[in-house]
Amino acid sequence: MPTRDETITGLRTLADLLEIQPELPVPNVHVTWPFWGNDPAELAAAAKLIPCKLIKNTPSTDPDHHDFIYYTLTGNLGGLDIQLWTMRSTVCTKVVVATREETEEIPDPDLVAGLPKVTRTKTVEDFAWECHPLLASVDAAAAAENMGAGAEQIREAAL
Repeated sequence: MPTRDETITGLRTLADLLEIQPELPVPNVHVTWPFWGNDPAELAAAAKLIPCKLIKNTPSTDPDHHDFIYYTLTGNLGGLDIQLWTMRSTVCTKVVVATREETEEIPDPDLVAGLPKVTRTKTVEDFAWECHPLLASVDAAAAAENMGAGAEQIREAAL
């Protein structure tokens, strides 16, 4: 992973290149900040400093879908797609809202796989993610001040 100085230099170099080489196509740029720790305050603090509206993703209830695992905030900063993300369990609480039984046919464990199947019932969780406002304590005026002079958008107080 590049250092902070290397990243700043690289972004400025890319901007300069695009300005002086208009025939060069505009690249598809996605800026991503991963937060691997268990402290949601780190993600919230970074989100407060970014001068654009950040939108919280809608979590999937499908355990095989990436939105099931990750909590993401996305936005557009001066034409660049940006994303901040962390593990959903860092900022949300999984709440089982119901259980249901599902029946499936499986090979009889006492016999070989080619023989008749038996029916069994299993309990399956139905759940929802309760994600509390990450930036609930952000003062809109303070957030606007952090954005610097000339910022056109004022972020919502809570995402």
